[in-house]
Formats: sequence, C-alpha cells, structure tokens
Amino acid sequence: MFRAILGRIDIAPPCPPASGRCVALQVHRSVSPPCQGAGGSIFRPNTGFACARPAARAVIPYKFILDRVIGSLVFFLLPLLLLPACGQRARLEERNQVLKTSDGVLLPAKIYYPVQPHPPGLILVHRKGGIAAHWEPLAVRAQQSGYIVAAFDMRGHGGSRDSAGQPMNFKRFTPEDWGHVQLDIQAALEALVNAGADPENLFIAGEALGASLALDFAVQNPAIQGTILVSPGLDYEGIAAEPLLEQLARRPTLLVWSESDAYAASSGSTLKAIAPGHIEAHTYPGTAHGADIFATSPQSAGQVVVWLNQMLGGKSAPEPATPN
Repeated sequence: MFRAILGRIDIAPPCPPASGRCVALQVHRSVSPPCQGAGGSIFRPNTGFACARPAARAVIPYKFILDRVIGSLVFFLLPLLLLPACGQRARLEERNQVLKTSDGVLLPAKIYYPVQPHPPGLILVHRKGGIAAHWEPLAVRAQQSGYIVAAFDMRGHGGSRDSAGQPMNFKRFTPEDWGHVQLDIQAALEALVNAGADPENLFIAGEALGASLALDFAVQNPAIQGTILVSPGLDYEGIAAEPLLEQLARRPTLLVWSESDAYAASSGSTLKAIAPGHIEAHTYPGTAHGADIFATSPQSAGQVVVWLNQMLGGKSAPEPATPN
C-alpha cells in the first residue's frame, strides 16, 4: 500500500569522470522505469543527459520498522497484561472503609493491602481510649512483608457510630458492652477474608485491653492461628487473661511489653509461665505502653513480623515487597 502511494524513488548517480557525456545529475520521481534497458540515456530539457546506467533504488524498510514497533510494544505491555492474571497488585495500597457489625454498629477501618495474592491476614485491636491509627508502624511493616492487615476503631472509640448513626462513648460501657467488641473483631475478620486474605492463615494482635479482647476472640475462633499480646494484663475490664490463655491450647502466642511498664511486665511474666503452648516474649527498654512500643523501639515491628513468618511454619512465608 505504501509503495502505491509513494511510487519509486530513483536516484541517478554522478557519471564517472572518464565518460565526458554527463553534464548534470538528474534526480526524479517516477512510477514507471525512466530508462529503456541498461545502456539507455535520459534527456531532460535545460539539463542535458543523465548517466546511461541503471538507476539506483532506495527502498524504505517498512517491514523492519513495523517489526521493531511491535516488538517494543510487546516488551513494555506484556508485564502489565500479566499482572492481573497473576492476581498481584502493582503496588502497596491502603483503603479506608466502614465496617458494619452484626448488631448494626459502624466502625471506621483501614485495610492495608500487600502486592501478593492470597496473603496471610492480621487483625489489630487497639486499647481502651485508643484508635486504629496507633497501629500504623506495625501495620505498614506487616503490609510490606506480605500481610493484609485490618485496623479499626472499636465501638465507643474514634468515629464509631451505633445502629442509629449516633456517636458511642466507651466511658459509659458496661462489661456487656465490652463483650460486644467481639462483634467488631468478627467484622474485621470478614473484611479481611473478603479482601482476599488466606482464611487458613489469620493472626490477631491486641494492645492492653485490646490484647485481652483479642485473646478472648482467638479462644472462640479456631481460624486464628496465632495471637500477639502487647502490654498484656491479667485482668482488664473483668476479662481474666490466665484462663483464656490456658484455653488457647497449643496455638502460638507472642508477648510484647516494655521493661518499665510495671503492670504489663508482671502480667506478661505470669502469662509466659502458665502458657500451655508455644509462647515467646519480646521485651524492650522504657515505659512505652501498647502499640507505642513500635514507635519508641522501631526494630520491634520487624521482630514481630519475623515471629509471624516463623509461625507460618512449613507454609510459604510472604516475602517483603520493599525493603524497610
């Protein structure tokens, strides 16, 4: 098609000096051959003769150029086309959403998505008077290491609302109200699974009162593979940790506390002594309480993730998406 439009480009080269018959170079565009035979000559008014030799032909390599263009497109676009097929995200993502519990309570939450498909999941339960944002250092580190993470404002905290859309205040909570936080954690678990978490690899972490609530939830839900108790207490809001830990049987537990946080340190030591299953303790200097430990001791978040990977055992532990 291109040749039909452009025709043929003929260039008559200069004559050899010995010929003496050529007085000018004639370059012309013609669809039909300008010469009749190899020894013909061409006369043009006012220019004289061109060389009496076959015209040289400059051919534009259209097929070569087309092959190069197609090859470049395939090279750059093929990885982008394969990513959706592999179920892998191109980058880390964080999405805000509102969880709705079975009793109609609305809870602001953030889901931290890794790039890997079907990742293990981690639920984070904050302390009394806290908010989900306190978990940011651990949540981000776990996300970078291949975990999908859910952090939420439990009922009575942050932007939570009751079924009528009204604010809730934890300061007026009864023991029964604290028991209803189990519905909040269940909503977070369902959000993780719906977002693609591997339902056979789910972990939960809590700080202070949140640690007792997380432990209680794990006892009631065999789907939880391991529990992380940050600044634990033997008794928070009437929730006794010792009998719960004994009921956890042989599922692994990680205890985290600051050495100068007196109540957490004494409670953690007691729980470590009575645990029937695999249990480890990570202690850090200072008085930081709960998730504040991850801000004051930056290495602590990475060490928690190492423990999580070890608890996955023979199952393939996720690989970090980016170094930190």
